[in-house]
Amino acid sequence: MAGRVLDTGESHVETRCVHFMGLPLLPLKSYAVIDEASGASIELAELNADSVVAAYGRAWGPALVIAGAAALALGGDLATDAFCVAAGVIGALIGWRAGRLSDDDRARYAVYQQHTRRSLDPALLAEEERASLREDLRRVVVDAAIVYAGKTYREAGASPREEWESVVLAAEVTDELLLTRALTLARIETAGAHSAKEKQRFAAAHDAIWAKLVALRKPALPASK
Repeated sequence: MAGRVLDTGESHVETRCVHFMGLPLLPLKSYAVIDEASGASIELAELNADSVVAAYGRAWGPALVIAGAAALALGGDLATDAFCVAAGVIGALIGWRAGRLSDDDRARYAVYQQHTRRSLDPALLAEEERASLREDLRRVVVDAAIVYAGKTYREAGASPREEWESVVLAAEVTDELLLTRALTLARIETAGAHSAKEKQRFAAAHDAIWAKLVALRKPALPASK
C-alpha cells in the first residue's frame, strides 16, 4: 500500500500498487481504512486521485533527487541532472501535500461522523452504505423541512420534499442538529448525483449549509479558507 492521504487519525485512504524496488509503477485499487486499530478497510469504487499522486510523488520524487545528485557528482550533464533534481523536489512536495486535511476539512469530517459513525468523507463510502444513509437522513431532513415549511415555503416557493435544502437554508432555521444532518445528506447526494446539474446543486447546498453552520457555531468551528 502507498499514498496515505485524508488521514484523520481514525481513518485514511491508501492505494495498492504494483511496485518495483519500492517504487510504485501501476496503481490497482484504492481503499479507505476505516479502523486504524484493526486495519479494516473498504474498497473504493474508483482510484483516489490524491492517493495516487501521493504514492508517486513521495516515492519517485526522492528517487529522482538522489539519482540526479548522484549523476551530478559523477560528472554528468549539468542541465539534465539539475532538471532531474528539481523535478524530484517538486514531485516530492506535491506528493507530501496531496490529500492533507485542513482544519476546516477535519471539522466537517467530525460533523459527518455524528451521522455516519465513520471519520471519513461519506462520498467515499460504498454505494450500498451511502444509499442506506441517504434514505435515513433524507427521511429525517425532509420531515423537519416540512415542519419548518410554513412561512418559509410560501415565501421561497420551495417544496420541502423536493428542495429540502432551500428550506434548511432559510434564515429561520437554526437547528444545528438538522443542519449537520443536512450537510451530511448534501455530501452523499453530491457523490451519488446522476447529472452534472444535480451534482452542482447539491455541492452548492453542501457549501452553503457548512457556511451557515460555521456562522452559527463560531468559534467552535473554523471558518472556511
